[in-house]
Amino acid sequence: MGSLRRLSENRPLIFFLALMSFTAIYQTRPIDRTLTDNIHELAASFTIHDAGVLHNVDNCWEDEETDRLHTSGFQCRCPDPRTPAPKRNRTLFKDWSAHHRTLVQDARSAEGDVDVVFIGDSLTEKWRGSWQYGTEPSSAIGDIFDKFFKRENGAKLNGLALGSSGDISSETLWQLKHGLLSKNLNPKAFVLALGMNDLDRAQGAGCSKRNTLAGILTVVAFIRENRPDTPLIIHGLLPRADPRSWGSALGLQWKKSKWINARLKEMCNKYDNLYFFDTTQVFMAGDNHLRSDFMEDDLHLSVQGYEQLTPEIARNIESVLKVKA
Repeated sequence: MGSLRRLSENRPLIFFLALMSFTAIYQTRPIDRTLTDNIHELAASFTIHDAGVLHNVDNCWEDEETDRLHTSGFQCRCPDPRTPAPKRNRTLFKDWSAHHRTLVQDARSAEGDVDVVFIGDSLTEKWRGSWQYGTEPSSAIGDIFDKFFKRENGAKLNGLALGSSGDISSETLWQLKHGLLSKNLNPKAFVLALGMNDLDRAQGAGCSKRNTLAGILTVVAFIRENRPDTPLIIHGLLPRADPRSWGSALGLQWKKSKWINARLKEMCNKYDNLYFFDTTQVFMAGDNHLRSDFMEDDLHLSVQGYEQLTPEIARNIESVLKVKA
């Protein structure tokens, strides 16, 4: 009883020491510590459950769709956005793991000969000339990338695309922490494009917009902590039709993406070496429809879409590097 009484009396001191320990763990450069604090504050603003729990209301539900999803039998697959995790789908895990090893090897091989590194999901993987973890060809899109990001083809910059189809933010975070952000990989800039699969209700994790934002920013924080002096360009979520809507009209999915993009832009405006880039208007036909010729389906860009996107990104990177020169 005496020990319990002393413990109770010292609770304020114990809490203070725990808080100081937590602060020390996340203490980096002043600018990055503030960014990390913002991310953790965001993640703490809603309940995070165990990643193995499939029926996770707080990670997936949005106010405007709660009733509809409750009645549709939607199954939430959204993990904790702050926790790195490999691909959980057992059917895909073998190909995903093999692709991860390929990406790590490419990152190590290109350490001294790369100007810009692209990190992301299938949008980025297709620039490699493949998708679905290297099992499906995408050579026409790979050729577009080589035109703008291979010096041997007359490009101004050498680029390296480290994308993995279907990745959500926690999977990209895992890849970065397991060799993708190779020790000596020091490009002039990074480009990050993530979040579409986090939001996706049909094939992805079905996360809420807040969880999706927290996942993207957790990846941003990790890159910043390891490469604080390297410009990081965040590409906003592209417009897309609602999954299985079978049309070009934009709906709830795009509403969430715009909310995320606005907050990413706001975050980038606050910190040095963070840049937000948005190509929304390239893919829009009017105020509320996608250009069908630039889309392969409701999510993926067509070859024509990449012909529009890639030079836009190249020009943006060049302008950022001119500012930093």
